[in-house]
Amino acid sequence: MSGQYQLTGSVKFGTASANVDVSSDVFSCTYKRTHDGIEKPATFGSLRKTTVAGAFADELVVDYVSNNYGASASYLDALVNHAVFTGSQVLYYEFTPDGGAAAPANPKISGTCSVLEWEAGGAVNELRKRSQTFPVLTSAIAVA
Repeated sequence: MSGQYQLTGSVKFGTASANVDVSSDVFSCTYKRTHDGIEKPATFGSLRKTTVAGAFADELVVDYVSNNYGASASYLDALVNHAVFTGSQVLYYEFTPDGGAAAPANPKISGTCSVLEWEAGGAVNELRKRSQTFPVLTSAIAVA
């Protein structure tokens, strides 16, 4: 029963491909698409203003345990650090909400994203965690 409510998928990142599984450090991952609203004014034929969808942007929001800033490329912090400080500012990603094959209820989302920030530090006696919002550059959504 818990499988219906608890996500059990995978989150991968990398600098040349999405080859580093960081799932054990990620406690929330959300892929989001938003559209600009274009307002159409009321007309003589219709007194109703309407808003239609315009340009869109996608983003990947990842909340994770921040446990290594340095050499080990198996941690998301190290990958973000590398992307920010080496000049590329790009990471590859792959996200599947649940384990198993891609399906309409379990899409496999992959592509590239920008890394716009990096931070270090935290509070004493608290879990060191981060929330990163990655603007998506390219994406593919597989459902089968």
